[in-house]
Amino acid sequence: MVSSFWSLNPEHSFIIGLRLLLTFAGAMLFLNAARSLPPPQAERLCTILLISAGLFLVLFGLTTGKNSLMFQLLHDPARFHTDDDKGRFNTGMAILALISWAFLVVVAKRFGMRLATLMLVAVLVILFFAMTRAVFLAFGLGMVGAIATYILGRRPLAIIFLSLAGIVFLMPFFLSLLFKIEFFRSIDKASLEYVEWSTMHRLLIWKFAITRFWEHPWLGWGMDVSRFLPGGNEPAVTWIQGSELLPLHPHNGALQIWLELGWGGALLTVACLLSTWRLLTKLEKGRIWLAAATGAIITFFLLSLLSFGIWQSWWQTTLCFAFTLLVLAGRPPENRAPNGAML
Repeated sequence: MVSSFWSLNPEHSFIIGLRLLLTFAGAMLFLNAARSLPPPQAERLCTILLISAGLFLVLFGLTTGKNSLMFQLLHDPARFHTDDDKGRFNTGMAILALISWAFLVVVAKRFGMRLATLMLVAVLVILFFAMTRAVFLAFGLGMVGAIATYILGRRPLAIIFLSLAGIVFLMPFFLSLLFKIEFFRSIDKASLEYVEWSTMHRLLIWKFAITRFWEHPWLGWGMDVSRFLPGGNEPAVTWIQGSELLPLHPHNGALQIWLELGWGGALLTVACLLSTWRLLTKLEKGRIWLAAATGAIITFFLLSLLSFGIWQSWWQTTLCFAFTLLVLAGRPPENRAPNGAML
């Protein structure tokens, strides 16, 4: 909200900041409710969560790939491009990738780690055949972090969170160096035989965004004003209709924070990551829960880095929902003494 004082679009930045504040307040209410829910109700909700896990896997298994049953039913075959319809499926795959970590905790507590591991592998296979590689990559690296945390406990957290903080802090400097290399500087002239259009377009977006960032590096252009930047609606290439240099957001959460909020936003993001690391080291919820929380954080971070706008309300809500489910799944089972008193 503070960035509205110098924003390219003050009213829009203020509204987005207010919405973010309200989303955070709502998330705190949900998290507190999940923590204070009576044990019998928490157990019933975990049972519902378990049933939902099975339904999710079946449903998203049917939506995997362009030739899947659900895609054929919902896609308009008259269109030449499938990008508009892909967005709907990719959003669902991202939601599945995040909330699967809560499913992991419930399945592991009820049926053991073997079945929980099989469930994670099933999710990974579904994501592999999806129409985007970003979700598969984010979830796969989340699994690597989760496995390391499950085996080694809290020790890998320092490497994981310092790496995430380093990615945020170094992003504009890395991209500036990247686009000094001839191949990336002239990526729009590359052959589609060697570079997929989605990859080329993303690189063109980042190239444009990093150029605009250095025009206002200290304070940024204002919260969520990427869509309003001068020149952003110009065509990225002339040979694909509708391609824009900056459609809505940079498809890179770290770059978006630097671009819109400058040094202040970047340092605040780094501080939030380090605070999350400190919080996880203090929680006593067992190895399974810690591994799932680590996997969820990595998955969210990488998807924000590769695909979605960091301020998109559905994406923020998905994060809040996923961690509310994680808190609920991490609740200890109800134990009662012989006289009925809680242990």
